[in-house]
Amino acid sequence: MGESQSAEGVSDPGSVRDALHVARSAVAGVREILHRLSGAELAEFMSLVDEVRAQSSAAQVVIATEAAHRGEFTSARRGEGSAHEWVREHAPSLRQGGAGQLASFAADVAHATPDGQWSTTGPSAGAFADPERAEGVTWARVVTGEIGIQLAQTALSEVARMADRLNPDAIAAVTKAILDHGFDWGARDASASVPDSLRSTASTESWRTSSVGSAPAPTCHSPRSVTATSPNTGWA
Repeated sequence: MGESQSAEGVSDPGSVRDALHVARSAVAGVREILHRLSGAELAEFMSLVDEVRAQSSAAQVVIATEAAHRGEFTSARRGEGSAHEWVREHAPSLRQGGAGQLASFAADVAHATPDGQWSTTGPSAGAFADPERAEGVTWARVVTGEIGIQLAQTALSEVARMADRLNPDAIAAVTKAILDHGFDWGARDASASVPDSLRSTASTESWRTSSVGSAPAPTCHSPRSVTATSPNTGWA
């Protein structure tokens, strides 16, 4: 498909809907051909299906955020309802887990975006549009399908806990370090890339003004050590 055809298809809701139906059938049909796949092809199909899953999750994020921006959570129920209920109704697979996280994240993005500053590409103003803020760093990686909502919320929570201690110039680097770590080792372990001492014992003034040599050393409980170096924070 050429570039012009692809762009035209993306702009047409009917074409995208039809493509999603085809993709859904294709994924469901994988089990019918498993016996014909070589070992290398099993690995290939595993990766392809994983990419589809990641993009599907990212699409759910932007759909839910669009709904939040429009006020669909309550307007569809004559003024009653919540983001959580809307997600549970229209994404039943998330009832097993994740509906609340998706609803909360979508609502946070919508509420942080000023009126008139939302488009199909996402927020163009506000915290989630700022690449120097934790929200902006996180949003940019969520909408590509690279990271999921659980990891996104973990990163935002960790940075928020350190907000009064963290040098503003280092927020993006610290957020990236947490997301990088979580990408490899999971959301639960992502906070291990943040030294406990920086959360619990470092005072506001000492961390904001500390030099590289005097800053507490980070500890990491996973097989890989993640560091975020900033000349302003002293976290190396």
